[in-house]
Parts: sequence; C-alpha cells; structure tokens
Amino acid sequence: MLSNLLAITWKEGLILGLFLVVCVLVLVVMPMLRNRKEKKRLDEYNRTIAAIQPGNKVITVGGICGEVAETADEKTFVLKTGAQDGRASLITLQREAIWWTDAKPAGEPQGDGSDTAGTDEVTESKVEPAPAYSARERGEYPKEADHIQPGNKVVTVGGIEGEAVEVKEENGTIVLKTGGDSYVEVDKGAVRWTDAAIPETPTPEAADPDTAEAASPDADASEGSDAAENGEEKPAEETEQKADGRDEKENKTE
Repeated sequence: MLSNLLAITWKEGLILGLFLVVCVLVLVVMPMLRNRKEKKRLDEYNRTIAAIQPGNKVITVGGICGEVAETADEKTFVLKTGAQDGRASLITLQREAIWWTDAKPAGEPQGDGSDTAGTDEVTESKVEPAPAYSARERGEYPKEADHIQPGNKVVTVGGIEGEAVEVKEENGTIVLKTGGDSYVEVDKGAVRWTDAAIPETPTPEAADPDTAEAASPDADASEGSDAAENGEEKPAEETEQKADGRDEKENKTE
C-alpha cells in the first residue's frame, strides 16, 4: 500500500488535496459561518426588542399594527391600535410576537448632531421600516384583500374577526371593528378571508352594446345603404331620366 501511495503523481496529489479542502469547507467552515451569522442576527433582534419604548411602531407576527403604549415588563408590552373617534384599543402582547419594529437596537451610535445624514444612513441600514407584512411581500394572501371596503367582513391569520371600518391605502392596512366597540388595525397581508369581491372588468360590448354597434363600420355601412334605398338616390334617378329624354329629343331633331 505504501508503494502505491508513493506512486501517486503530483497531479493526482493536487486533485486529492483540493478535494479534501472542499470537504473541509463544506462540512466544517460553512456551518460555522452560517451559525455565526444566525447568532448575530438573533442578537441584534433581541437587542432591538429590548430597546422598545412607548411610542415605537410595531407589527406583530399576526399582522396587527400599532404603537407601543406601555412596556409592562421584559416579556410583555401594551399595544395601542385601531385609533377611531379619538380613542384606540389597548392589547397586551408578548414581545416574542413582534415581527417588526422601528425601535433601534440598544447601544447603536446616535451621533452628536454634527453629521445627521451619515447617522441616519447607518440607522436605516440596521432597522429598515417594513413596507408590508411578510405574507403580502410574498403575495401569499387573498387578492380580495386589495378590494376591501368599509363594511366588508374580515378574518385574519391570527383569528381576529371583525368588520372593516377604514382602509388606509397609503399604509396597506385595514381598521377592523371587533368585540363591540374595540378596533384593531391589521395589515392586508394578514387577511385570511373576506367577503369582498374582485370587480369584473367589463368588455366594451358588454358595457354598452348600443354604442359599440353604432360605432362599428358595418353599422355605418348598413345605415348608408338603408338611407340610399329609402330615397336618397331618387334625385339621381330622376336626373338620369331627364338626361335620357333630352338625348331622345336631340336624336329626333337630327
């Protein structure tokens, strides 16, 4: 066996060495880098959640949108949502239910005000405002949710059932009236069911058949032929008859 190993050429040895290096990278280094990246992301998330204070915006994993009214303790917070008629509903939630927040991680440099533009860029790169609930970003929600109007019934993925009283198109959210006089603001992507319907796009023929028929070339041609048959060509026939009569008189004279 030793003689066989010594008989390996340098090319074969190079190939074997590269294969061993790839195996080490795939089996050892890549999992370590992946775990390190996941741990860093989790640490930043925990620091962000711990930094939540009253006034921060929050979206929960169930799609509820609102503003933090009170941080009861390290595990829970009170969310103010569905502001209507000068008052809002208060909901106590676990911090683990937070999907997104505009709070900044604790210890993040805030700057001294001399370079606000640079500081804002760093802040926004770490905590970006979520443009939409995750299901809406992926398109995994009923398309009828885009056509919800006040009065429609709605059921969310979190099990909240209510009636839409306001649709905020600029935020992509819906205010639901639920539980008597309670109101909850939810993202459209959190809608699981609604009785809203997608409006059908009418075809030109279905929308106004009389107008379409009047505007068609065939209709114009048929109308022209009818008018000709009804008497518009009679003067031309009389003219031809008179011309024939003059020709006959001229022939007789000759």
